[in-house]
Amino acid sequence: MHGAAADPCWSGDDRLVFRLADQLHDTSRVDDALWGELCAHLEEDALVELIMVAGLYHAVSYLVNATGVRNETFAPGFP
Repeated sequence: MHGAAADPCWSGDDRLVFRLADQLHDTSRVDDALWGELCAHLEEDALVELIMVAGLYHAVSYLVNATGVRNETFAPGFP
């Protein structure tokens, strides 16, 4: 793993979004403490959208990995 949500390069809102993504990935839930912090900084409709995007990313990842879809030759890859 490279970096973390608490790294000083991120803004407060960025840190919250990273914590949300990490918690959803680890537990498939958002605890009350984090939800309260998120609601203090973001609109509820934005929070629902972030959760849906995270879920969609998982669904696409499952499909791509299960079917063996290869990266396009022109697309940049991760190191």
